[in-house]
Amino acid sequence: MMVEMVSTYIDQSFNNVSVVTATSPKGAIQRINQDQKFGCIISDFWMGERDGIDLYHEVAPECPNTEFILFTSARRKKFEERLEQTEISKVVRKQNGGFDRLIDSVESIFDKR
Repeated sequence: MMVEMVSTYIDQSFNNVSVVTATSPKGAIQRINQDQKFGCIISDFWMGERDGIDLYHEVAPECPNTEFILFTSARRKKFEERLEQTEISKVVRKQNGGFDRLIDSVESIFDKR
């Protein structure tokens, strides 16, 4: 499952980062509502009843200082116009070294802090 692979990859890449996972938008919102102290949220674009941009809009008011990364295989043109209406930190494509680019993106977020 992709969530487990991303979680494991991040866990193995960082010593001081805790990873909390959810496999649905509803589950993610529940996790975020339990603890609003996340440094970064990583979401796929395609998630069934909602997409990653919908999730961003729902959690951004609750977590204004939390970086948001869209990690997706969707082509950017599918969501480009909607993306411009957000403050999503990064869009990382899953293909062709996507995990390494994701780690670089997370690292750059935590390096800023």
